[in-house]
Amino acid sequence: MGEPDELQELRAKIDAIDAGIIDAIVKRTALVKEIGRYKTAHNIEALDEGRRDALLKKWIERGETLGLSKEFVTSIIETIHSYSVSVEK
Repeated sequence: MGEPDELQELRAKIDAIDAGIIDAIVKRTALVKEIGRYKTAHNIEALDEGRRDALLKKWIERGETLGLSKEFVTSIIETIHSYSVSVEK
């Protein structure tokens, strides 16, 4: 027996959002690569801890305002940032 139409529609909406998330990460990664080239050309370290910490605080506050837990937002941002630093080098 197939899934109810309403469930399929809801899942299709989630799938579209997930595709958008991946697309945004791809665009972000392209910019990270540009930043990496700039930093290499200007002898700048890949990791800027002050910027990382300030952004993490900003995104945690925004996430909490929107109903997301600090732990969840921290996990996402740290994962994205760690990947970005590895790409930037």
